[in-house]
Amino acid sequence: MKKRRSKGEALPRGAGTLSDHFDALHHLGILKAQSGLFQEALQLFNEALRINPRSAEANRNLGNVLAETGRPEAALVSYDNALAIRPQFAEAQYGRGNALQALKRYEAALASYDRALAIVPGRAEILGNRGYTLHDLKRYEEALASYDQAIAIMPGVALLHNNRGNTLRELKRLEEALASLDQALAIEPDYVDALNNRGNTLQDLQRYEEALDCFEKALARNPDMPSCIIIAAIFCRISSVTRRR
Repeated sequence: MKKRRSKGEALPRGAGTLSDHFDALHHLGILKAQSGLFQEALQLFNEALRINPRSAEANRNLGNVLAETGRPEAALVSYDNALAIRPQFAEAQYGRGNALQALKRYEAALASYDRALAIVPGRAEILGNRGYTLHDLKRYEEALASYDQAIAIMPGVALLHNNRGNTLRELKRLEEALASLDQALAIEPDYVDALNNRGNTLQDLQRYEEALDCFEKALARNPDMPSCIIIAAIFCRISSVTRRR
């Protein structure tokens, strides 16, 4: 008598089995996603899940591709499917938090990040995104603490220093904000967002000529930046001329 597979159990292995076909589709989907071929990856993950819908990994990977292609609502369903199969799946909780963040459901996103960190404490990317969500919730001191934890683990990530600088600016700790943005630019000199944020901070400090230099560098690297950056640059130019009179 053949043993019946329990719900959620892996498919049986063997030459030419459905398990082999699932593994091939799933692995190829991962490779396509890593190559940025998201529509092909999406099709492969869906085909794999038709064979084995109880794969937590395939559901999570499908969620990642849906999130990457701007479909956070659909991604959230896939992450929830993965977590229904494997509740302690930290990567699915992290992806779920990112999808909720994209949907501006900040409290729910924070709860997912906290659940992920309870499973895998000290993951810098989760701490960083947690800080970003806390910033959006205007809980700036907590956001700063989360960024500091992330930077202690991964000090060479420009994005973390940039976001930390933005939070310090909200706290009116402008010189510290400037130091964080300088650190971001030391790591990634052409980081347009950091140049823009540095310009905003220098403008707050009434250091208009230095702010103007930052805005002009940012615009040189990305001429399609929002019009508010151009307006800020014009304001700094006028202010710097006025102060010299």
